[in-house]
Amino acid sequence: MHVRRELEFEFRSKLINLRQSYLEAIRKKEVELIAKKTIPTLLPIFYGLLYLKGMRAPESIEGIQDIIEKRYKINLEVLKSLQNNNSQYSEETIKKLIILLSTLSDLLDEIKI
Repeated sequence: MHVRRELEFEFRSKLINLRQSYLEAIRKKEVELIAKKTIPTLLPIFYGLLYLKGMRAPESIEGIQDIIEKRYKINLEVLKSLQNNNSQYSEETIKKLIILLSTLSDLLDEIKI
């Protein structure tokens, strides 16, 4: 129960931080920096999501993302694309990240322990 609450708090914090950073970055043209910071900050949260499912996390980031996608039925393509440098760092990318964080936050609200 405490893990779920902590994850909810972390997601909401990341979402608020991303939104604030996005607004500042538009003025400063630092969208790329925001996108790069998002991936590592989500890893501990992904570990927590796997823990809630009683799963052990794989060693690779890609493996973690694959399991999260399958178990929670969400699309992490924006993260994978950024991680592999296949995506341009644009306002659209940040918007997709914000939507992803909102989706993850809603998902946490639905988890029953």
